[in-house]
Amino acid sequence: MIDLRKFKTAEDYLDTVRKKDYAAYHARRATTRGYQVRKIERNLFIDDIHDINNSAEIRQGRPMDDAYRIKETSFEDHPHFAYFGVLDKQGKLAGYCNVAVLGNFAATQRLLGYKNNDGFMYLLLTEIVCSLIEQKTVSFLMYDTYLGAQPGLREFKRKVGFTPYLVRYSLA
Repeated sequence: MIDLRKFKTAEDYLDTVRKKDYAAYHARRATTRGYQVRKIERNLFIDDIHDINNSAEIRQGRPMDDAYRIKETSFEDHPHFAYFGVLDKQGKLAGYCNVAVLGNFAATQRLLGYKNNDGFMYLLLTEIVCSLIEQKTVSFLMYDTYLGAQPGLREFKRKVGFTPYLVRYSLA
């Protein structure tokens, strides 16, 4: 998780991930390559999302789940979700993230992109983190498990600023 309460501004967060080979460094490089992040209407990117979902047979050392292989014909937007995409300089979707807002925290629900080492996934997540900090509507951002992740994903999360937490929630 990232404890968003630690940052008064988005710049405060970015200062913590500016080191060489950390998220802000890669995000800046992705920006110079023409990538940009915006909220998206997923139904305008059905083919792109399907292509991204099927761009790698193996992720995190495991075969992609069959649910990702099925091409959706339309997406239903949910009111407690925000849908972000990172587009290349031609306007093609290179990665996407569905973010759920659940009480005092937000959580990535799906986060996928092409593997090309352009740094655009760092750009996508840093923009989401900065947006949440500026909105001040949630206290935490969660991105799946940290300790259960393969070493490459764990390193990626660390460079974005995620750290492991033990959290207990109850339904009210």
